Formats: sequence, structure tokens, C-alpha cells
Amino acid sequence: MLKRYFSFILSVLFCLSIQAQKGPEFLEPAQNHWVDSVFSQLTVEEKVGQLLMPRGNVSGRPHDVEKLMRYVKDYHIGGIVFLPGHLLSKQG
Repeated sequence: MLKRYFSFILSVLFCLSIQAQKGPEFLEPAQNHWVDSVFSQLTVEEKVGQLLMPRGNVSGRPHDVEKLMRYVKDYHIGGIVFLPGHLLSKQG
């Protein structure tokens, strides 16, 4: 009996998680088409680069514009993350 109840609960949770996987409301179907058309034209290297988001400033030092521009050109990065302060000072 307990096994059936557990299976039922897992099934319900699985179905609810599938329902939760809808896209953002601000994304229109026409935008989906544009994104798909651009993404399909990227090379594998460019697609992998879009997954990368290196930190723009390190250890509280100002960012190196030339280095970041090289990342964009050479690795096709998807974005740059700028964080305040030193990375190790955030550990608790």
C-alpha cells in the first residue's frame, strides 16, 4: 500500500514538473523563430562559446578590456560577469 502511494506521489510530482517547463511569457513565437534561425547557423565552436561567461574583473582589479575583447572574438563567449570585490572575500 505504501509503495503504491509513493509511486502515485512521484507520478504527480513528475507531471507537475513537466507543466512547469514553459517558456517565459515575454518571449513571442516570432522571437522563438528568430532565435532558432540564428542558433542553427552557429558553428559548434560558437555554440559552446555561448555557454561561457567569464568573470570580467578579477580580485577587485579593473577589467582588462583587451582581454575581454579577445574572449569575444576568439571564443565567441555568451556574456561577461562583473562582480564587486575579491572572490575569496565572499566565502563564509
